Amino acid sequence: MHKFFGIVLLLAGVVFLIYIINSGPTGTGSIFSSASSTASTSTAGTSSALSRFFASFRFPSLASTSNRRDGPSYPDGTISTPPPGYGMPGGSGGGSGTGSASGGIQPYDIPAGMTAAQLSPYFHKVRFGGVSASQISLYTSASYGAPTTTVDITGWEIKTNRGGEFIPQAANLYDPIAPAVLSDIMLTLNQSQYVNFYSNSAPVNLRLNKCMGYLNTSLSYATQGQFNPPFPYGCPSIDRSAISQFTGACQNYIQSLSGCQSPDFGSPYFPRNDYQCEQYLRNNFNYRSCIATRGFDRDFLSGEWRIWMGSSPLDPFHDNVKLLDRRGLVVDAYSY
Repeated sequence: MHKFFGIVLLLAGVVFLIYIINSGPTGTGSIFSSASSTASTSTAGTSSALSRFFASFRFPSLASTSNRRDGPSYPDGTISTPPPGYGMPGGSGGGSGTGSASGGIQPYDIPAGMTAAQLSPYFHKVRFGGVSASQISLYTSASYGAPTTTVDITGWEIKTNRGGEFIPQAANLYDPIAPAVLSDIMLTLNQSQYVNFYSNSAPVNLRLNKCMGYLNTSLSYATQGQFNPPFPYGCPSIDRSAISQFTGACQNYIQSLSGCQSPDFGSPYFPRNDYQCEQYLRNNFNYRSCIATRGFDRDFLSGEWRIWMGSSPLDPFHDNVKLLDRRGLVVDAYSY
């Protein structure tokens, strides 16, 4: 009896095995098929879940801005290439400086012993052209194709080891017979302009114009010799058509006068008893008449200012000279 049941069980196992083999692992209704499908679904689901997990989890970036100051970070955690002058005065990366200066300050531009935080937004936009015991020069230089902006330098300081000199106002248009009207000195960046400081004294600080050479002469309202150094001799020439109605001798004498030269009525070359010629010379060869006729020229005002300090703030032997803006930041430095 026991052997009979053993044979039956053996035959049942063989039949079941044959059924499985005939059905195949991929056959319809196969338990392998079902298991494979279940495993595949489970694996896919796990992979998808892991993907979602890692996508939602942000690992700290090695370039995180929490401990670096290279530049601003973007939402994906990357670091941008820092713009020129980033973090420096006048730079485009949100630096601490303010002002209209364009571009950045490169590390190699920073003077020895200084930091970027000490530099003005106008650093090297206005520079020392020369420093001596009798004269200090500042200048701005022309830059081809660069936009022009203005900067008010009144109130800036020329700082030396033993003192300094604050930059004052000046007369934009000097009138020798009227009270001086003073205004701030406005320099145009990216143009060639100059401010010269002298250690002696003068009646007023001023901006030059194309007629000022007449003030060097004896007929210029008693101003001769009051300004040292003398003004440039670059007065406008006389229009030939304006003197064509005068006598030939008068025209010859007028043409013999060099720029800004006042007439000498005692000269043997001046035509005697030519009252019309004399009147014309008295009315037209002086500072005020030059302003009246040429004051509206586009190039009437010069790009040069002159300041007379009355004394020198410089050490005659050696000095460290700094140009400071109104916030005390360094615009330029000069040592000798």
